Amino acid sequence: MMWRYVRKFGEATLSPYIAPLCLILGITMMDMLLNATLTPLTWLTAGAILGYAEKRKPRQARKPRFALSGALMQGDAPIEGKRTVL
Repeated sequence: MMWRYVRKFGEATLSPYIAPLCLILGITMMDMLLNATLTPLTWLTAGAILGYAEKRKPRQARKPRFALSGALMQGDAPIEGKRTVL
């Protein structure tokens, strides 16, 4: 995600702390190949990078595919037939 952002907008808009974080995460991931230890530092680093990447490119809100009609939601529709408990 960060690589695509840099290619599109350039490096001027990036924080100077993101490159060292990516480097720390990469080194930690290489170390995990041999030792298979997942430390809280790895989760914190990955979360910081992901949070920064999502902040730079927020998602757009979409309409729901199946929207309920206003009459059903507000109770304006008349009830027909018998109403049962079950």
